[in-house]
Amino acid sequence: MNEHSPFGSLTRVQPFSGLVIDPDTWATAHDYHRSHHRLHLLTMHGAGIAQGLQVLPGDPPSATLLVDRGIAIDAAGNVVLIPEAQRVAVEPRAGTTYIVLDYVESAPSTGNGDQREVRGRLVEDFRLRASSEPPAAPALELARVQLDGTPQPAIGNAPNPWEPGVNEIDLRFRSQLNARPARPLTVAYLPIEGADDTHPDRRKQGFFHLLRELQANGIPASPVVSANGDVPEADMYLAIGSGSTRPPKPVITGLEERLHEGAWLFADAAGGGDAFMKGFAPLLKLRRQTESTDAAGTEAIVLGARHVFGTAPAGAHGRGSVAWGPRAFISSRDYCAAWAGLRGDEPLDRQLIRDALEFAVNFGVAAATSR
Repeated sequence: MNEHSPFGSLTRVQPFSGLVIDPDTWATAHDYHRSHHRLHLLTMHGAGIAQGLQVLPGDPPSATLLVDRGIAIDAAGNVVLIPEAQRVAVEPRAGTTYIVLDYVESAPSTGNGDQREVRGRLVEDFRLRASSEPPAAPALELARVQLDGTPQPAIGNAPNPWEPGVNEIDLRFRSQLNARPARPLTVAYLPIEGADDTHPDRRKQGFFHLLRELQANGIPASPVVSANGDVPEADMYLAIGSGSTRPPKPVITGLEERLHEGAWLFADAAGGGDAFMKGFAPLLKLRRQTESTDAAGTEAIVLGARHVFGTAPAGAHGRGSVAWGPRAFISSRDYCAAWAGLRGDEPLDRQLIRDALEFAVNFGVAAATSR
């Protein structure tokens, strides 16, 4: 657990005849129960947004955002309740602005409006703020916005929530509460571009559909899209390209290093040709000295990780090849097209789409639980 969690030796009151209930005794008794409650929330549920707290644009869009009512648990185990919708003003400056939620305690006001302390009472309250810095625990991020610096930005919803643009609300880094605390699975998208690439945008859409399925299956997916052919640090890599395109050597070298560190690779090709699979073949033989999972072990883990498969499903092109390695899988079955629901320009059968998505979810579950 993090430094803000209420772990440590807990002290409770041991009653005896003649015990004086002074302020210290009262505080010890109630703090014991509060600490146990916070422990339960953090260990059994985790920190994050339990419900509500949607961040919405103004009407019309402006530099003021609306935060809907809702409940969250912060990284210290405090319940943070916003009972009614709030407005947050964003400073119109270039750069990233974070919408942050804090748990705070305050003394309630008296009935006559006097703000002085009311003896023996504290209000468990909240604070919403727009910050130029990422929030530090135990604060929670509700959203972020990349502003262009215009004096009157019109901040709106992102048409594609997985790829928000400038002056669009970015909800990708909200921590949604799960039944158990889970570290996000960082998933890197590595496009292997070739001259015969006809549907790169559609493949990226398939990637976004997969991210949504991972989250629906309890795997918080944090996306990273490769730029300029680099291999960013991640837990799982989706290398997507044309079957006739050989992956660049720097990509293979970068992936080799990441796989040695324990990452997982799902490489998927579309169309004819075998250059793609041949290029990735060396990665199927990698194995750390301390690694006991071989190709057969990886296949067995993935096929039964969440949904049960007897073998790798068809994808958009069932006649394509597949190959397994330690924490690695490569194919020319065009699963990414199946995730997008199409074979060329023709819609795929619902069962083929579902099988392809569930198979990839299995791969994500295996990658997440192996760390």
